[in-house]
Amino acid sequence: MQALTADEVRASFANCSRTRARRLAVPAGVEGAYRADAVLIGWRDQRAPREAYLLAEHEGRPVGVLLRATGSGPRRGSGLCDLCHAARPAGEVVLLVARRAGPAGRRDDTVGLYACADLTCDLAARGLTQPVLPQPERPGPARVEGLRRRLAAFLERVLGDGALRATG
Repeated sequence: MQALTADEVRASFANCSRTRARRLAVPAGVEGAYRADAVLIGWRDQRAPREAYLLAEHEGRPVGVLLRATGSGPRRGSGLCDLCHAARPAGEVVLLVARRAGPAGRRDDTVGLYACADLTCDLAARGLTQPVLPQPERPGPARVEGLRRRLAAFLERVLGDGALRATG
């Protein structure tokens, strides 16, 4: 993933209006802090705790997705992230919903997935986090590739009919 400025990060968001994208909170650690091998960067807005943001390279360009936490997720036991397949305690996996891009989003069509609440999926797939629970898959290249495939499928569901907005 290429390094981006805060303005480039905001311009990459495909499932919200340009006005809404300009108001996105881009933390200092996100701007310009990408690793070349990063599959995704995710963060939560401390001022709007139900909002989450996901940034990934898709079809050769950066794509941002605005997500909203529903407050729904496993209440007891554990949950499994749909992206990185990390097993986490119940409160650390949440249902995140994204409005679809383009006309479908204007009709309020949404797609969702259960994901790590802190969106550290890239780190978990690489084994750079300390899991509390036994993991169903070993961290490493195969798990990173699985994350890449599942993320691409989710982005396709959000973007729909080639709704990738031109950046800039």
